[in-house]
Amino acid sequence: MERRLRFGAIRMNSKYTGDPLEVIGAIHAAKRMKLDLIIAPEWALNRKYPNDGDSVREPYSPAEARQLIHALARATLGSRLIAMPGTMMVATPTQRTGNSSPFQSRTSTALYNVLPIVSKGRLVYSITKESDFGSSSFDLRREMLLSYSPKSRVLERGGIVYGIEICGDTGSLYRDVQYDSTKRVDVQVLVSCAKPTPVCAIRPGGIMLAADGAFSSSTLYTIDENGKLKGHEPDRIKGMLAVYSAMLKTNV
Repeated sequence: MERRLRFGAIRMNSKYTGDPLEVIGAIHAAKRMKLDLIIAPEWALNRKYPNDGDSVREPYSPAEARQLIHALARATLGSRLIAMPGTMMVATPTQRTGNSSPFQSRTSTALYNVLPIVSKGRLVYSITKESDFGSSSFDLRREMLLSYSPKSRVLERGGIVYGIEICGDTGSLYRDVQYDSTKRVDVQVLVSCAKPTPVCAIRPGGIMLAADGAFSSSTLYTIDENGKLKGHEPDRIKGMLAVYSAMLKTNV
């Protein structure tokens, strides 16, 4: 079965600062254009700071993160749009046992790089980044530990199988495919802030969509007749939103 899908990718520089209000505005624009999916780069949801790289970056508390996710979900109401609106850094206090005594503990902070997925007014899924390489622009002087919540990176919505990767996790979907070719996805999404080389895990007839915050760029890929990824320019650009359309071949 073939389905024509319309995608939006937010082009913004998220290397030093996010802009949640701009992302929410782009979600509303995507609804008006009746897009099927909108994505944003890694760190797009972080707090807005002067874009100079000098400020200490403050992560969200879990309560603040829930409040932002609620606002993002509310923006999708009244449409079929699925929003994968970039990532946010969330800090959670954790209890750890001290070395001096098994009865003593100390509080430290775990840092999560979280991508929420929202649609029809609610949070439908979320994933966290696994590999960060210590390149975060956040206040690591407080001995934060980048943490990972192991969950599947594959999500099925409306008969379409999506696979989602965050920057340094590129290739994780492909590694699964090497062991089981049936795990190829219909639509692969890559959100990043370092423009990693995409590693394809889509089926023939599938689509890959990438958005990068270091270069304010986005690309839609399909597989050409030689089995190689082929990049496509957007159909149009409206503000920070690049709009693409492509024919997806599914098994449904």
